[in-house]
Amino acid sequence: MKLPITVGSLVRHKQSGQVGLVTDHYMWNADYGGFTVKFLKPWIREIGMPLLEVNCAAYDVERLTTS
Repeated sequence: MKLPITVGSLVRHKQSGQVGLVTDHYMWNADYGGFTVKFLKPWIREIGMPLLEVNCAAYDVERLTTS
């Protein structure tokens, strides 16, 4: 059974590989939404400052489970 991603879920951001906690959910329109993910460690990128959180589309994260 696949668990839904909700606020408080532990997730992996697919683009960066970083693990984080979902702190917000929002909808762009009736079909597409996204999440605000606060990373456990800053995302160190090649260009720019490290990111502590990111707003991303729902399909850019996957839920981590303990089992």
